[in-house]
Amino acid sequence: MKCTGGAPLLSVCIPTYNRVALVGILVTKLIVLLRQTIGSGYEIVVSDNHSPDRTRPTLEEKFGGAEVVRLVSPDQHYPTAEENLCFAVSCCRGEYVWILGDDDAVEKDTLLTLRDMLKQGQHDLLIFNSRAVSYHGDRLRKTRIPCLKPLVPMEMLDFVRATGFWFVLAGFSTTVFRRSKADIDQFRDILGIGKIYAHVTWLISQFYDSSFAFVNRPLVSYRQNLTDVVPTEHWERVAEREGLYVGGIWSVGFLKQMDYLVARGVIEREFLRDVVDRNLDHRFYFPDEVLGHMLNSLARGPSGGVRTVTGSELAYFCSWLYELFGDNLYLISLFEEMVRAVEAGATPPAEPLARASGLLGARRSMRWYEHFHVYDVYGYSVYRHGPRWFGILMGEFDAVDFLLQSLDFGDFERVLFVRASEGELLECLAAQPMRRFAVETVRRHQPHRVVETTRLLSKVVFVFRNEGVMGVARRVFWRLARA
Repeated sequence: MKCTGGAPLLSVCIPTYNRVALVGILVTKLIVLLRQTIGSGYEIVVSDNHSPDRTRPTLEEKFGGAEVVRLVSPDQHYPTAEENLCFAVSCCRGEYVWILGDDDAVEKDTLLTLRDMLKQGQHDLLIFNSRAVSYHGDRLRKTRIPCLKPLVPMEMLDFVRATGFWFVLAGFSTTVFRRSKADIDQFRDILGIGKIYAHVTWLISQFYDSSFAFVNRPLVSYRQNLTDVVPTEHWERVAEREGLYVGGIWSVGFLKQMDYLVARGVIEREFLRDVVDRNLDHRFYFPDEVLGHMLNSLARGPSGGVRTVTGSELAYFCSWLYELFGDNLYLISLFEEMVRAVEAGATPPAEPLARASGLLGARRSMRWYEHFHVYDVYGYSVYRHGPRWFGILMGEFDAVDFLLQSLDFGDFERVLFVRASEGELLECLAAQPMRRFAVETVRRHQPHRVVETTRLLSKVVFVFRNEGVMGVARRVFWRLARA
């Protein structure tokens, strides 16, 4: 299974550093699995970033006779995985490139799906689901991204809106792309702006207008980072090396990469207002995270050899606030007060910093979709996120919260409706029968929570939570009296 010119169909690209034991096991397993699924149309490119644990000599000794394994190294050690990744991709010769982390285990069954999709050649970029395991290998999640359909073709920017930048796209091991569509020189340009998350910005810049699909099959078991488990000063050292303040990676540093996309016409600044990121537990509003990192940086002050936020950096951040939080003039005024203080050589004033932090705390208490509320009509709350309009029956937010964690949530009974336009949604909501309030609820003037479900057990549980055992007993008595 080869492509034209004798190039392999697939290059498995593995950037590695100081993990000789793990990468050796991974490559051994890959050779067996790919031979069984892909056949001979693949290569494994391992880029050793000058590891002190003798990764390259060890792998040369172990795989020197394997034609499908190519061991490469940059001219010098790169301080970031993103730089090593850029070099590794430049060495790949396959029609498609699969970026694979050196500590992520491959799911054999999904390789068959990958093979079939590559042979069809319908998509330029594929992102697969994954399992999640702890740093020590314990299973955390069967799937990292809840999804209803096995395959979700969509616009890449809509996928970014729904999954964010720092959780899915930032992961190495679930991304497969057409090599001819990927410009390495542009990757290097972005590395010149900022190194951390440069691969995320690069992927968006290369494939935002290409054929894309999310594949709801776990391609790997994605391993948790050590920095997520054990408190370290890793990011403080990265900030010092990159000449940033602590937290600058996730605020000014990342926003400058976004301005690269703005300058190329890929997105507009206000695009970030639509982005919802996610972690293993829930979805969250991305602009709030950027704001939170800046506030933490301002509150941190100088520490060790790491500098603080400069006036020009804070002024640049404020220019983004107008796009992300333009409807909150008070928040912007607080930041402008802090800009004046920092530009004058003082530390950020405590009062506006505390008030801005309080506003952020209130925003973080909101569910992700509440940031996109438009209005209430026909007994439904209406929201717009990207290309989708959806309505939730007022009072039934908890009933559909689990469904709204899914990438492709859709209609659910008469509680949730999803449509492609506002007009379609309003027509659908207007056709729904109006609900009557329970007489006893109206009489007691208590907040009403509509309960309509086909499952008797759900009704019982709901009444028990709100009214206790006596409430359940009263409902049973009323039902029997009506019979």
